[in-house]
Amino acid sequence: MKLPAGLSARQITPALVGDTLYFVRQNGEVIAVTTTGKRLWSKATQVEWLGQPVVSGRRNALYLATAAGRVVALDRRDGRVLWRTKALTDPGGVPAELSLSGDALTTVYGYDALEASGMDVGRGG
Repeated sequence: MKLPAGLSARQITPALVGDTLYFVRQNGEVIAVTTTGKRLWSKATQVEWLGQPVVSGRRNALYLATAAGRVVALDRRDGRVLWRTKALTDPGGVPAELSLSGDALTTVYGYDALEASGMDVGRGG
């Protein structure tokens, strides 16, 4: 598959969900592309340095987090921001690890100390 114009292999490795690839840029832009190379949507989340997404088929949402544990939820159909948590002081380090079980989203983050937070995505963060 040839990448659509404006995307390069230097960007974060895309996450594949079904027949959709989600590219996450360091500036917080998320781009959805089909496996055939058709661009579906592009969204500036206003949240930089996001990690790999976690997807909820039930909520049709894409969840991403920063190294500081800030989370943003996007609608998988059009990329619009469904909700985002408040800005946190960035402790540095690697992007947070997200896991989803039903409507419970757990975020593990931190650099010097490991922290975890949970939320009910059904209530909007």
